[in-house]
Amino acid sequence: MYVVIPPDHAERGVVPICISDVDHEGRLVVPAWIEAVKPIADPLRSMAAVVTGDVHNVSQVTEEAVHSLSAKHGEKLGRQPSSQVYASARWRAQEIRAGSCRGRKGLEVEFRDMLSDCVRAEPDFAEAIEIRDLVDRLRAKAREIGRSDLETMIDLYLSEAEDQIPSVFGVSPNSRERNTLSQRLYRGIRSLFESL
Repeated sequence: MYVVIPPDHAERGVVPICISDVDHEGRLVVPAWIEAVKPIADPLRSMAAVVTGDVHNVSQVTEEAVHSLSAKHGEKLGRQPSSQVYASARWRAQEIRAGSCRGRKGLEVEFRDMLSDCVRAEPDFAEAIEIRDLVDRLRAKAREIGRSDLETMIDLYLSEAEDQIPSVFGVSPNSRERNTLSQRLYRGIRSLFESL
């Protein structure tokens, strides 16, 4: 049921890597993927120790990597199956360190932190209404004078997509046309403010 690498781990004084030859869905693991672990057993132990802080996590990250690769690729090992096992195990070790895949990617947000941020920052509804009113008046004025380009620019800024201005207006990002466009749009916005 389990393959232990190396079988004489006690005599050698190393942490064993234990891999089930059946994955969590009951499928048999392609033995060649388990064999691919043997040449990189020591680097896997070192990586687990450094990344997770505990060498004993080596079995977990290696087994998950082997099972995943066996399920995904089957008997198609490619040229360097050991490298694939190591890379996959490293991702899994980073997930252990971060607490989850979402944590590794920086997507975890602690609810307590989010809640305390909301409580600390009281919304200023009057200011929000004033800003919304100002934006509505600017957009209406741009429409009134036939400057849909200014209305588009306002929308891009409100959606924090000002880096998309060159592509929306069909100019190269680092060009003279981009500078000319920016000056024309900023002057137009300034004249909208002055006309209110």
